Amino acid sequence: MTNSSYPNIKSLIINVLQKSKSLNTLKNNRKMFIVKALLGFLSIKGKINFLQLERYSDNCEQYYRINFEETFDFQKFNQTMIKETISEECIIAFDPSYIPKSGKHTYGLGTYWSGCAGKAKRGLDICGFAAVDTPLNTAFHLLAIQTPTSKEVNLLHYYCQVIMENQDYFKGITKYMVADSYFAKSEAVRAITGTGMHFISRLRDDAVLFYPYDKRYFFTSCRRLQVVMVMSDFIIQLLFTKP
Repeated sequence: MTNSSYPNIKSLIINVLQKSKSLNTLKNNRKMFIVKALLGFLSIKGKINFLQLERYSDNCEQYYRINFEETFDFQKFNQTMIKETISEECIIAFDPSYIPKSGKHTYGLGTYWSGCAGKAKRGLDICGFAAVDTPLNTAFHLLAIQTPTSKEVNLLHYYCQVIMENQDYFKGITKYMVADSYFAKSEAVRAITGTGMHFISRLRDDAVLFYPYDKRYFFTSCRRLQVVMVMSDFIIQLLFTKP
């Protein structure tokens, strides 16, 4: 990133902080910290820590340590920024993502499906949500929540719970949610549509569709089958019975 692009990014961040009612109540020194931290995230290549932030700014390491102890509503910040830049034709894409991780004591460590590897692997999993601007073919990060250990919870039930808990946050942007074929199950469809959102997905490759059960046609076909069996037995008796 070049220094010439800093003014545009800085003005965008300040504009978002001022337009949000909850974020506009922050003190000026807190707002300047958010601006410096986000510019540092965009500037640093590789691992991001307090020492790296010190190298890329005019503030010391202790400055970042103290300010990061206070909470900041990144969800509201992302939502406000997305509303400022995204068009009306947008959707929310949901896709659990696998993160490789070694070790034995990391929270959330378990076996999760890796789409790149095409198999289940040991590591971490996050619920990733993005706001997608369909005319621009651009996705904006919206929310990421780490999944607890897969042995402790049912993954599909947990994913549905996350969506229901953040339904107001999602509907503040759009009412359309998209997910892959893993969520083409009755539990997920009912959970998402029950929040008032529209769900877009596709069926699995091995899905088998059947006509809905109808008693009238079922008993009618059974009677027809009995008639055919009786007539077949009668014809066989006529053909193979000696006079």
